[in-house]
Amino acid sequence: MKRGQLSRWDSLEARESRLAWLLTSPTALIVFGLIIFPAIFSIWISFHDVTLRNLNDVFHAPFVGWKNYVRVVNDFAFKFQNFRQWGAAVTSVVYSFASTFLTVLI
Repeated sequence: MKRGQLSRWDSLEARESRLAWLLTSPTALIVFGLIIFPAIFSIWISFHDVTLRNLNDVFHAPFVGWKNYVRVVNDFAFKFQNFRQWGAAVTSVVYSFASTFLTVLI
């Protein structure tokens, strides 16, 4: 094989690689902007004391750690609602397994 042909294929692979990055970059930016950043931001904000008073200045809200989570778990409404949520979760799991089993069986 000639040396010129090998470098031609290398440059073709390099061009295809650049094209692949060029085509996937906008999608990656959209996924980051619409999914990853809001998820990370909501986790970050859950560890801070954000109220209606300091809603305009979220980045300077005081850090409270796990205090927000402890307050939610100890709330009566959360404990009462928790029973209904487990019922819905169990129903969903049973339905998923049953429908998958019947689909495979057919």
